[in-house]
Amino acid sequence: MIHGKIFRQGDNLQDAFFVREQVFVNEQKVPKDHEFDEWDEKAIHAVAYDEQDQPVATGRLILDDDFNFLLGRIAVLKTYRKQKYGDFIVRLLLDQAFQCAASEVFIHAQVAAVPFYETIGFHSFGEPYMEENIAHISMSLKRGEMKTECANK
Repeated sequence: MIHGKIFRQGDNLQDAFFVREQVFVNEQKVPKDHEFDEWDEKAIHAVAYDEQDQPVATGRLILDDDFNFLLGRIAVLKTYRKQKYGDFIVRLLLDQAFQCAASEVFIHAQVAAVPFYETIGFHSFGEPYMEENIAHISMSLKRGEMKTECANK
């Protein structure tokens, strides 16, 4: 059974960092010193666990310098993709944002993941751009626009 946990400032982020290192550093070749940053200490993190209580997916929510709610670092271990763990993480973090009075939540999505985010209700805007040699595009989701059907990622 999928279960998750929310982590706040001061909590041990070992499980979140484990998943991010596997996905972003090892698989996608993002330099480790770029993956982990000063936002980690300020963010709300979510981690999903499998039936053996092993961390398999993660993401974070930040309130950026412009007071925008921004999802990021959404990651699912390769063998757990297409099993709804990503959807679960995104929805956990969206719930946190909307509980904090967000009217809109943004994400810098990898272009390859756009269909996944669209399934949840996100809309793309602007032009694609590169981050860490990976094509990204900005997306947003307004309060009340989240779709109820789960995305299969």
